[in-house]
Amino acid sequence: MLPYFEARGPYRFQPLATTSNDERPNLRYSIKYKGQEIWPEKQWQWSEERVKKALDANGIVFTERSGKVTVSYKQYLRDEEGG
Repeated sequence: MLPYFEARGPYRFQPLATTSNDERPNLRYSIKYKGQEIWPEKQWQWSEERVKKALDANGIVFTERSGKVTVSYKQYLRDEEGG
């Protein structure tokens, strides 16, 4: 994991759910977490395929607070090429 961090640098958490009112049915799907399905209030920012790749790369973070699960992604300082 360290080489990945060296290439991309530090990261911060950004919410994956968006408050956009655009009608984008392809961005409405569930993400499985601990046996439950997490749905966005409106829609996700990313396609289901991109989320699956990020889950495989440890790029999605689930935060549980007061019985609610928030889904975030890691936003790195640099892109995959280090730029």
